[in-house]
Amino acid sequence: MHVRRENKLIRINWLSWLLFVSISSCMLVPAYGAELLTLQNYCKAGLSVSDERWSRYFNAGISSLEKRTFELALVRLLAAASEAKKVGVDQQLLVSSYIGLASVYAAMEDFGQAEKYIKLSIAKARQLMGSNSLPVAQALYVLALTKYVSGQYAIAEDLCVESLAIREESFGTEYHDVGQSLRLLAKIKASQGWTHEAEPLFVRCLIILETHPGFERLDLADGLQDFGLFLKSQGKAAEGQALLERSQAIVDSFVRFNEPAVVRGSVIVRWHAGLPGAREIPDDRYPVRYLSANGLRIATALVNVGKSSGGKFYGALISLTNTTRERIEIGLGSVSLCATKPQYKPITQLEPNAIDRVYWERAVWDLTRRKPVLVNIQRARPNIGQLRGALPDLADNYGGNVFGTYGKWGTVPISLPDLAYRERMHARGEAVIEPGPAVESDMGLMNLEPVNIGANESRTSIVFFHNDPFAQAWLKVVVGNVTFEFPFKVVEPW
Repeated sequence: MHVRRENKLIRINWLSWLLFVSISSCMLVPAYGAELLTLQNYCKAGLSVSDERWSRYFNAGISSLEKRTFELALVRLLAAASEAKKVGVDQQLLVSSYIGLASVYAAMEDFGQAEKYIKLSIAKARQLMGSNSLPVAQALYVLALTKYVSGQYAIAEDLCVESLAIREESFGTEYHDVGQSLRLLAKIKASQGWTHEAEPLFVRCLIILETHPGFERLDLADGLQDFGLFLKSQGKAAEGQALLERSQAIVDSFVRFNEPAVVRGSVIVRWHAGLPGAREIPDDRYPVRYLSANGLRIATALVNVGKSSGGKFYGALISLTNTTRERIEIGLGSVSLCATKPQYKPITQLEPNAIDRVYWERAVWDLTRRKPVLVNIQRARPNIGQLRGALPDLADNYGGNVFGTYGKWGTVPISLPDLAYRERMHARGEAVIEPGPAVESDMGLMNLEPVNIGANESRTSIVFFHNDPFAQAWLKVVVGNVTFEFPFKVVEPW
């Protein structure tokens, strides 16, 4: 299992930043160390009504960002920026709002928006706050991250080095944000092949994060994972595996499949070869990739089903399996597809009722019917596994499965109609699939779709996307407070 790293690189010592803004805007004497207070405590006597509103929104947004409730942080920082645009408000407040928004967008992996807000703010930040200020360090850090994600490693390295220098000068060499900068710099160095320079940076990073592990120790988990993958790539498999298992244990303790990220805080679990919980059934056209966490296994495949009158369709096969011996209730969030090459952009999802869904499901079947694993995933079946007393494995899943519209499944089939297989897989009559047990759930109030899955059972769907061709993309599946991410390359249909 792999936790998203880049978005957790987005943390700054926000109290120090708030202190800086308060000093610059209100000309008050700073406090130090444990006596650092929020902007309101420094400035409430000297703020106008509009400034006080800005302060409330900004501090709430930064607090939400630190707790990884990114959607809430975005709403609050957008409100802070709106207040800062009002006549008479200090421009430093608008610059700080923009840098905060860039940090949130980067945490949400919207790197285009993140770079946009950095470009709007970084020159002004240098001018108003000084080239060696903490807001400038954060702006440089976020910009370095966007360049790293887009593969512009040389530019990313220069930006990260400059940000690191400012943070070391401000905090010393043993502070959390310094550790995060070291981690990003190590990843940049490793991506360029400078492994002998990357390893000591990873070591320094982990020494710091062991002492300053971040919210719920998730920054430490990210550092352990990055260094573990690096060590495995250098042939140090045992050392790397030990770090990866520590990382997974931290993340598993934070995962909640029945609570949304806006309540619990967000964690991103990304598929990567060599990670615990990450598996792949290779195929030259349609590889099947799995991620497992806390008894839930998600299998995915991406199928290019060819052109329609309006462009190209892509079918994302998604199968959720309960690998425990108890019924579980999970809350489904969104499914999305984001192209990363040739450029980063979201791919439009097609609403199930806006297309001939069965027609396109059959198109996926026609392309994959010679792939045993994909055939098995798409099959509606009773729960044979329970009868045998066996848990399903990756390649030969004997558990019950319902194939239907994403998030709208019933219980597993109690029988199958006497139809040809291609027709049978689409049969969803009430006599075949029951609606399932009545349950009481509050997840609908939290914008999650509640789904019950029995022991050993699966729920499977195909979610369709429509856009211009792309080379590589990430499929993202939200369950509770977790976003599972799977990388895929797109191939042309036969």
